[in-house]
Amino acid sequence: MADAPRQQPAKQVRSTRQDFDGPGDFASTEEALAYYKAEYSRLKAIIALQKGKIRKLVAVNHT
Repeated sequence: MADAPRQQPAKQVRSTRQDFDGPGDFASTEEALAYYKAEYSRLKAIIALQKGKIRKLVAVNHT
C-alpha cells in the first residue's frame, strides 16, 4: 500500500479559461451538461456578488 501511486486532483477546467476546448473534451453529453450546469451556477453566483459590490459602491457615492 505504501507503493501505491498518489492520485493528484484533477485539473479543473473552466469555461472562462482561454485554452478551454469545449464539449469535445467530455466523455458523454450527460457529463458535458452537468459541467455546464455547474459552470452556470458558479458564474451566476459570481455575477450576483459583483452586483452587490457595485450597489454598495453606488450607494456610498450617492449619500
